Amino acid sequence: MHIVFTLLHSIILASPIIVTVFVTERTIKLWQLTELPTQSFTNLNFPVECGCRRKVVIRSLSDIKVPICLKNYENTNIRVQNKKVFARAHGFSIVGLSLSADRETFFSADPLRINMWNLEVTNEVFSVIDHMLDRLDDRSHLITGINCSNSSPSLFAYGTNRGSIFLCDTRSRSICDYPSLAFHSLAADESDVLTILTNSISDLKFGQCSDYVIFSRDYMSVKTWDSRMPTHSVEVHPVQLHLRKHLTVLYETELLFDDFKLSISSNDRCIMTGSYNNTVKIFDRYNPIEGSYKLILQDEDTNAFHDPFRATDCASSVFISSISSSSSSDSTELPWPRRLHDELIDTSDGFTNRSSFPINNNNNNVNSNESIFTVDVGRKWLQACWKPESTVAAISHSDGIHLIEAIS
Repeated sequence: MHIVFTLLHSIILASPIIVTVFVTERTIKLWQLTELPTQSFTNLNFPVECGCRRKVVIRSLSDIKVPICLKNYENTNIRVQNKKVFARAHGFSIVGLSLSADRETFFSADPLRINMWNLEVTNEVFSVIDHMLDRLDDRSHLITGINCSNSSPSLFAYGTNRGSIFLCDTRSRSICDYPSLAFHSLAADESDVLTILTNSISDLKFGQCSDYVIFSRDYMSVKTWDSRMPTHSVEVHPVQLHLRKHLTVLYETELLFDDFKLSISSNDRCIMTGSYNNTVKIFDRYNPIEGSYKLILQDEDTNAFHDPFRATDCASSVFISSISSSSSSDSTELPWPRRLHDELIDTSDGFTNRSSFPINNNNNNVNSNESIFTVDVGRKWLQACWKPESTVAAISHSDGIHLIEAIS
């Protein structure tokens, strides 16, 4: 049977032991990763050399030697153990997982239900949200993601497929069918399918420094919400607005259902998210005019030891430092590579060729570049993760993981 891991989440504990949570479609598995030094033994009673025929004769207690174990802490091995399995609590595929601030409980979500677990208890679960559909075709406000507050164990927020974010507090009520606060991107009577799909929340994160701020990612942009102003988003960072004219093609090829994730820096200043065509975008919230960075990662067939941040004379490097103009200023507050000016940002459909989808157009005299839409489906950066208290980040696609680090 082919097992597909849909989610991966690490748990930081006050010990050198790393706990990782793997999520299949409806089952959560808790794995313990321990780093152990390699061991070697000397002063043995019997020969251990391969092919040795020497016999050892023990006549008295003085002939018995005590083995000595030597540990090499410079050369370590990783021991992986499956510690716990949390199963049989979801009727649909799990779409979100988040650890609470108390480091004792965590939340898991499927499209209709949110469960709260204890890390030490596998046979009991508490359902904090359970949406029962009145009709089988009712797909309004399906849960698409969940995230817990970084400071308050009772606060969590979840996003829906209609662009809404609901903030819940378990201190006010144990069953959170009615949220404490709601953020809406669309009107309640919105019926356009493409508009609903492009505003569906694919990921959301609480701010690292404040529980008032929530960041969300939909198909087109990254939005910042403030609980003190819930009527509308306070920031909108466009990611791939140039795809708006191809929504019909994206819907027919199911690319419109791609779930792009986001990650927030430790000081809530930078937002990182992925896109198509090997493109990763980082937004500086403190400098919205000049603080948008477009990182084009180098191809994987290049030298693995090549430094894409500093070398600009290598033709294979397509990083931002090699495509920025020489006249652009390096005196930016952030340590990231040079800023891309508006005239340098490619807003065309310059996707590499791996899958081509024709566009129906009534005008037969249109340019061929506008009538063919091509997307490299293997180079869409869906997952993003920022290392805490660091300028190192990880971004991944279907074939691998890349690490990027800011220039200090």
